Amino acid sequence: MDLFVVGSVAIDVVDTPRASSGRVLGGSATYAAYAASFFSKVGIVSVVGSDFPEEYLEVLRRRGINLDGLAFAPGPSFFWHGRYAEDSNERVTVKVCPNVLGEFDGSVPESYLGAPCVLLGNCSPSLQLSVVNQLAPSRLVFADTMDHWITGSCEGVRELIRRSTGIFVNEFEATLLTDAEPQDAARKLHEMGPQVVVVKLGTKGSILSWRGGAIHVPVYKVKDVLDATGAGDCFAGGFMGYLSGKPELSRKVLVDACVYGTVMASFCIESFSLNRLERVSPAEIEERRRDVLERTR
Repeated sequence: MDLFVVGSVAIDVVDTPRASSGRVLGGSATYAAYAASFFSKVGIVSVVGSDFPEEYLEVLRRRGINLDGLAFAPGPSFFWHGRYAEDSNERVTVKVCPNVLGEFDGSVPESYLGAPCVLLGNCSPSLQLSVVNQLAPSRLVFADTMDHWITGSCEGVRELIRRSTGIFVNEFEATLLTDAEPQDAARKLHEMGPQVVVVKLGTKGSILSWRGGAIHVPVYKVKDVLDATGAGDCFAGGFMGYLSGKPELSRKVLVDACVYGTVMASFCIESFSLNRLERVSPAEIEERRRDVLERTR
């Protein structure tokens, strides 16, 4: 295994001005692992409840995603209901229920411990740190977070950042953590510990920063955006899926990883849940990669 992903495997309901998804497969680990699976052998560390549909598990198995680290517990699965405005960057959470994930201890199966890379998807910093404590110091650990954890569990988030090789944040989260604009925020986040910082700028792309340089990577211009749920997770998954197969964190590898992350996020937002990602071909990935890379240069 090249990579395992920690986070939620969830049941979502998403409302947009155009349509409602009904109950669909969601969760930060779900989106990230699915995007990563196009580039690497990937497993999931999470938990689901007794209400979780078997058909959702089959969606993951068909992509070859390892589920040895997926626990099953009595009770309801993690549930999230979100609603978007006309601007897909504007979203409100109608309801969120951690359910069985709230009691999950993050046990990593022994078969996963040899993986060289770990992605700590968006979930509580206590769960993320529980996983970090089980890992050898040599592992590449990248972490995602959100404003909810930064404001509610700030010390845990800062400890997570200190112990991570890389960190994914959006520009609002970067400002919350550093009280600085995105470009300066990246520098300040490096001072907290990480070698690599990615600041996601929504429709404006992302800033990829490493010690010694930084670059702006634009988005792929999707003509018809339906649902932005999971886009950041797919970005992180595509980034880490590509990165996990490389021997070093060189400038070229990091830029290519960021481009692939951008591409996988572009597919995600064209449908609800994983519907568009289930139909993606290698040729489509390469076509979009060339477009984004050309404009990055």
